[in-house]
Amino acid sequence: MTYLRINTPDVNSGFRVLHAVPNAPNVDVYANGSLLVSNLSFSSISKYLTLTPGTYELQIYRSGFYDTPLATQNVQLAPNANYTISVVTLGGLFLFKLRDASIAVSPDSSYLRFINLSQTAPLLNLNLPNGTQLFNSVEYLETTGYYTTSPGIYNFVVEFSGGTVINKNIKDLTLEGGKLYTIYVLGVFNGKPQLGYLFVEDER
Repeated sequence: MTYLRINTPDVNSGFRVLHAVPNAPNVDVYANGSLLVSNLSFSSISKYLTLTPGTYELQIYRSGFYDTPLATQNVQLAPNANYTISVVTLGGLFLFKLRDASIAVSPDSSYLRFINLSQTAPLLNLNLPNGTQLFNSVEYLETTGYYTTSPGIYNFVVEFSGGTVINKNIKDLTLEGGKLYTIYVLGVFNGKPQLGYLFVEDER
């Protein structure tokens, strides 16, 4: 007898961790007591990790120490979904969960998201150098959608909502067709470490 092969969909969950707290120590990340990410420094992001869908107790510790967690939070991971979980400040340390690449894509288009992870920054805009505005008045921890554009090499301008340019342009970012990306703004407004950005590809 010949058995039929049944192709079942991938129902795993994926997530990565971004350290977005300026002047905080490097951290280790545990899920249900198991170490998943170690020695993650500010402005660094881990690779995607694969887990069974469900609810996990995530704990953040100072790297190398496993005594008192800096933060403990339950996070639910849906099947066939990827997330970026950012360590941020919201009162104390907080785990900000963001669903990645949750839209259908075309191979002829690129997709860009803009996330403000600087608690001290004012509302932010992301523009093209010609003044075209892609994102307007993005506040701290605001979840934006993806902006659809043509593949290519891009320069961007980050500015305050009042029109003041924060820093020099973000230059020479390559957006490929059929892919999704996020620009995260990190750092301290008028302080150290100064405002910067992290540009990453989001997995579907």
